[in-house]
Amino acid sequence: MKLPLNEALGLHTEDISFHTPAHNGGILNPALAAAKYDITELPYSDNLLFAEGVIAESEELVSRAYGFDGKSVYSTAGATALIHAAIYARAPYGNILVYGNAHRSVYSALRRSGAKAYRYSGDDLADALRISEAATLFVTSPDYYGNTLPLMEIKTIAARAKADVIVDASHGAHFAFSHKLPDSATLYFDTAIHSVHKTLPVLTGGAVAHIGKGKEEEFIRAFRDVHTTSPSYPVMASVEWAAAYMRANGEELYDGVLGHIARFRESVGKLPLRVADVDDFTRLVVYSEKAYAIYARLAAHGIYAECCDGEKITFIVTPFNASELERVSGVLSDFPFESAKGACAPLPEIPKELTELTFGVGAERVSLREATGRILYEGVGAYPPGAPVMVPGEYITPEKRDILLELSARDDLSLVGLEKGGVLVLK
Repeated sequence: MKLPLNEALGLHTEDISFHTPAHNGGILNPALAAAKYDITELPYSDNLLFAEGVIAESEELVSRAYGFDGKSVYSTAGATALIHAAIYARAPYGNILVYGNAHRSVYSALRRSGAKAYRYSGDDLADALRISEAATLFVTSPDYYGNTLPLMEIKTIAARAKADVIVDASHGAHFAFSHKLPDSATLYFDTAIHSVHKTLPVLTGGAVAHIGKGKEEEFIRAFRDVHTTSPSYPVMASVEWAAAYMRANGEELYDGVLGHIARFRESVGKLPLRVADVDDFTRLVVYSEKAYAIYARLAAHGIYAECCDGEKITFIVTPFNASELERVSGVLSDFPFESAKGACAPLPEIPKELTELTFGVGAERVSLREATGRILYEGVGAYPPGAPVMVPGEYITPEKRDILLELSARDDLSLVGLEKGGVLVLK
């Protein structure tokens, strides 16, 4: 495997440092295992925001690993920075339509971009694009639970509407490395964002944007405005290594994952729970009215799922943890379903109708009883997954206020946006 960034960093582990960061190779702190590679912009290490050396070469290799005919750009500030950059780059072209669930960072980017924005989750995307007069369509595929959108159909609809498309494919970074997984978003769109640390062997914060030819410059300009000027070199090196490793070994590795998941399904098949059938077989979603109690029991055994929200527990299964599913099924087999506390309700569904979002900069916190008729400033929902049930810019109707009251009374969810008995609304 050719790993130009890793090789450049490895050549300089004994150098004397009078530069940032100040840990000087992590001599005293055993937690800094990768500190020898945690450097700054030096003559040999390139500059992420103005890449033309080993980082540029490394990013090109990642493009090839994904089979992408364009430019790939690293982020060490997660997909959030890339989502902001993508939206800022498109905002001057006109209205933006968010289709379906979207991460909270999408709405914070829309607020700061100044673009006129809409949200829609119904069945007539073509009509929603027409009415909103959107120049840009923002979609999320796969979602947090492994469900994908019909990307080819969306590409066709967007092309007819002359709308550009941004795909948040954060949870689908692994799709390109096995034919048994869904198609990678990079096969269809010019702007696809992968939060690679979610599903690949990458340090936290590692993400990649894939930008089509002719759109790189405007994206890079926006990217320079939002990304830290102190990127993590260990994170970038881990992205480079993971892409090369998975390109070489992904087919075999995910065949193994599929086998482990099949055995897990067989093992828990007679238990009073349901394993969902989703597009991404590596996203294991287990439904049970006792989900919260099951999640707590697993944690007591040192097993931590990705999240528990409502009536489902979500596991991110990779080639590097799939063999541990046997331990999960063992805990489930011994779980006292009849006596355990229940029941968990699902999260409310997001509205399907086309909604224009209203953003502002001034905010105040009001009680839920006082929220009716106000416009939400900060989204409300479970975190994880981080896709708000109610999004910034929404008008709070009496029905939506009742949903907020219902959410605030629950103790089985890790909620954001409902602090101190109230919500943030526009002044």
